[in-house]
Amino acid sequence: MFRIQWVITLTLLWGITGHAAAQGNQSAREQGERVFDKQCAGCHSVQAGVQRAGPSLYGVIGRSAGDLPGYEFSTVLRDADFVWTPEILDVFLQDPAAMLPGSFMVFWGLGVPQREQVIRYLESVSAEE
Repeated sequence: MFRIQWVITLTLLWGITGHAAAQGNQSAREQGERVFDKQCAGCHSVQAGVQRAGPSLYGVIGRSAGDLPGYEFSTVLRDADFVWTPEILDVFLQDPAAMLPGSFMVFWGLGVPQREQVIRYLESVSAEE
């Protein structure tokens, strides 16, 4: 009898924890969207093919740096030899000018939680397709 109660208790706790984690992920996405709207949307879009002063960030994770048809990148980005990953975006969003001096991006950077939130948001909008 004790074993059945223990299994039921663990199952309920696991379900509650999973639900809270799912809500946390949605919350992180929503927080990232707010940060993006406030800090990034003036120059960037998250819609495929919609360029502004900066390139569309739709599908940026997994894309080669400086490679997006229809957008004229700075020489430093065209010559860059890397693929955008969450880790590289994290370094870039901390201090874009330090990572890629000479890029066209005029932005001072984001703090740790904001970077994480924006990266999660960019991952989520690219996965919605």
